[in-house]
Order: sequence, then C-alpha cells, then structure tokens
Amino acid sequence: MKILLDTHAFLWWNAADSRLSPKASAWLADPKNTLLLSVVSAWELVVKTHAGKLRLPEPPSVYVPTRLAHYGIEALPVRHRK
Repeated sequence: MKILLDTHAFLWWNAADSRLSPKASAWLADPKNTLLLSVVSAWELVVKTHAGKLRLPEPPSVYVPTRLAHYGIEALPVRHRK
C-alpha cells in the first residue's frame, strides 16, 4: 500500500509522539508499504521553522533528507498537469 504522510504524521513518527495512533505507527513501520512525503510538507517545515513556529533538532535542510533516507520515505514531487 502507498501511504502519503502529512506533515504532522511525519513529525510525530520521527519524534515517537503519542499523537500518532498505534494503528498508524504499525502501517508506517510495515516494510510492505511504500511511504511518501510531499515536497509541499518539506516546504511547510521550512516555512514554519523560519517563522519560529516549529523547532527541529536540526535545520530542515538536514532534518528532512536524513529522515527520508533513514525510513526509506520517497519524496513526492509536485507536478503541473495540462
């Protein structure tokens, strides 16, 4: 199954936050699933960090790519269709 993580789910999973339900955590941990994170979510993390509304342990330019690689999450690009 393909799973598109929203920004909150991405943050909560990386922080082992209890706001991510056990069922959702199980889906994300299942190696049979393909995990996706939109570049729009990455952009949102940058904007919120720069605005002082979000604190990350590293700059977003480091945090996002390292977490994507660690969990095998694919970046989902934004494409314009005609």
